[in-house]
Amino acid sequence: MQETQIYLPISLDGRVIPGVGGDAWREAIPDAKGSPYSFERFYEEVGSLVVGRGAYQELLTQGPWRFRGKPAAVISRDYVLFPPPAPEITFRVDQPVEVCDDLKAASPGHVWVVGGAKVAAAYLAAGVVDRLILHVLPVISGSGTPLFPEQSLASKLEL
Repeated sequence: MQETQIYLPISLDGRVIPGVGGDAWREAIPDAKGSPYSFERFYEEVGSLVVGRGAYQELLTQGPWRFRGKPAAVISRDYVLFPPPAPEITFRVDQPVEVCDDLKAASPGHVWVVGGAKVAAAYLAAGVVDRLILHVLPVISGSGTPLFPEQSLASKLEL
């Protein structure tokens, strides 16, 4: 069954670790490659992506588009920011349910809500996230974007 998933590294104080497309945070996870929750294992099952505009722009600074072949919906208030580097990238202003339904229809595999924190919070609030995979790194950020903003609705989750 296809799921919509969030896979994020966070600090002990609940802040999203920057560097969405970088590898530094993955290196900080002990034994990540041997874990059933490793990024490599997770990514094998990803069929498409939801990317916030900020995360998208950060990813573009890291070289060629690293998610080639997977449909990606870039969430932005601006419908077309600039020509995308790959044909499978679209710019969307739709509601989370519509975006996820379209991505699930376009590709087998899970929908990965890549980031950033605002997009993750919006998709959680919309109730479309089936699985939340968090890697809590042994750092206290003290600043940055909280994964769960104060105005978030309280939710009961299952472990």
